[in-house]
Amino acid sequence: MSSISAQFAEGLLPEPGIFRNNTAYYSGYKWVDADKVRFSSDVPEKIGGWVKELVSGTFLGVPRRTLSWSAIDSTQYLVTATHLFLYVKAGGVYYNITPFRATSVLTDPLALVDGDDLVYITDSAHGARVGDYICIDPAVVLSGTNLYGDYIVESIIDSDTYTIRSGVVRPPASSFLLESGDFLLLEDGDNLLVSQPLTGGGTVTIKYYLEAGLADSGVSGYGWGVGEYGEEAYGTARTEGFKSDARNWCLANWGEDVLSLPIGGKLYYWDTSVGPSSPAIHVTTAPARSNYMIVASKFRQVILFGTETISSVFDPMLIRWSSAEDYTDFTPTTLNSAGEYRLSEGNKIVGAVETKGGEIIVFTDTAAYRMRPVTTDDVYSVELIGKSCGLLSPHAHSDVDGTVYWMSQSSIKVYTGQVRTLPSSMEDYVFDNRSEGKYNDEQKVKFFVGNNGDFNEIWFFYATKNSIENDRYFIYNYGNNTFYDGALERTAWSDKAIIERPVGYNRAGTLYIHENGINDDAQPMRAYVTLGDIDISEGNQIMFIDRYMPDGDFVGSIQLDLVAKRSSQSPVPITKTYNFVTPTEFVRVRARGRLMSCTLTTNEYNGDFKLGKLKFAIKPDGGR
Repeated sequence: MSSISAQFAEGLLPEPGIFRNNTAYYSGYKWVDADKVRFSSDVPEKIGGWVKELVSGTFLGVPRRTLSWSAIDSTQYLVTATHLFLYVKAGGVYYNITPFRATSVLTDPLALVDGDDLVYITDSAHGARVGDYICIDPAVVLSGTNLYGDYIVESIIDSDTYTIRSGVVRPPASSFLLESGDFLLLEDGDNLLVSQPLTGGGTVTIKYYLEAGLADSGVSGYGWGVGEYGEEAYGTARTEGFKSDARNWCLANWGEDVLSLPIGGKLYYWDTSVGPSSPAIHVTTAPARSNYMIVASKFRQVILFGTETISSVFDPMLIRWSSAEDYTDFTPTTLNSAGEYRLSEGNKIVGAVETKGGEIIVFTDTAAYRMRPVTTDDVYSVELIGKSCGLLSPHAHSDVDGTVYWMSQSSIKVYTGQVRTLPSSMEDYVFDNRSEGKYNDEQKVKFFVGNNGDFNEIWFFYATKNSIENDRYFIYNYGNNTFYDGALERTAWSDKAIIERPVGYNRAGTLYIHENGINDDAQPMRAYVTLGDIDISEGNQIMFIDRYMPDGDFVGSIQLDLVAKRSSQSPVPITKTYNFVTPTEFVRVRARGRLMSCTLTTNEYNGDFKLGKLKFAIKPDGGR
């Protein structure tokens, strides 16, 4: 098409958004690849950077959910749930508020081993599993070994005994022949030796934290203490591994306090008035197992999804709600507003979100329902609003001013009074099994949606098929109806609240303040955007490019890559790289091919760009 020369001489303005559903040649004069860019005023620009927030205190586990708010006394809190613990950040310090499942007060339960730092603890029917944590408080001293604070369970000997490591190796002692009494077998070459452990400890108080969850979904293992309670006979080694999901959580404010639910577990309550040094407590009157939780604002009720019946039978399709203004009362009577409702479409409830007017959208794995508060004894009316539109992951949804968006198994869905598929320019890239960007179905419980309201953006974080952790995002900009994406590891996110910017965690537990500067903390943040393949005369002619005229706002050195191809399937395209710093009238380049694409990149500290039109000097150069 001879007109392409004139278009690039005047300046081409590709359609905003990233278009991944087709080949680069099919997409043509559109942006087909990018990282760390957004579209503002129809042109690509580098997104805001992030800065690490320094927080003191111990922080263990992979963050999966976070919630921020201010208490009545203006104290600012950030609660973060990991696969191991529940933390609250207050005054720049992390405090462990993980609930305890049990407390044991024991007499002389400890045994120390010569030449090792192993500590054997005897506690009848302890219920611990490898990887769980315990807290010894107050401190205990046995033969110079000081035990105080948190310890991980190293191994399970049997249903009454387990081990931890003190971190202090006892000096080796003499070994002697096996006779009688309590001895531990040791090996010394060909000789079988025994060592008599030192036992005691006096009165020892051990608090057992909530059972540790999995960092990643998959087979959870074999042996003692594997799987959920009741799955095999108590006190026996497991006969096969269990396929389990990574631990995720639901968090919700109850006034200035917090309700928390490890998905598939019990409901817990943390009261700000008791201070950050006190743990969350079990709501013993709530069902003992639930898969999702929200606090409904209309009548201020806790709603549990995929939960137990009044007779304690688990039903993955059951909804139960507490009485109004009471997070502890889940038993319906004629004097309260507690109740329940069972859904029929699907196999399990996956998640739920409250939207305008107190309306609640409930997602099963195959369908969507609408719960509306009513003033009758029913409390809620429930109706099916869509099939084949189930929720992929518990937190892969977002409400924006009454419009609900969610990630389904094969597309993005939207609810605006009715359910429909949201057309996406990268649907095939995320949902097609042939795509390198296809999501990892095994790790889908980790996927989540985070809002970035200042930029009209919804960020979908997910793990690609070759990754066990969320390694990519795609963004829907509901302000200009565009999609764009990139690579970024984030495991939890919260839009601006007490902090005037969004915050996000990575797998290592580092907290970042987003939209803060233009760098990756103290490092450069690489950002780029790539145009699809262009041609002239339907690809029948060679084109020659000899100049690029920069248009836009540029900070620092910008890299321009021109890729020339003889065809869309050329095995060895030719790439020419040029660097420029503005202001400059033009950049001299030299590239020939039937197809051309270009990439603009910034990759230096404080480097930035916001593109204008693309302007190249292009002319035909024969039909060879």
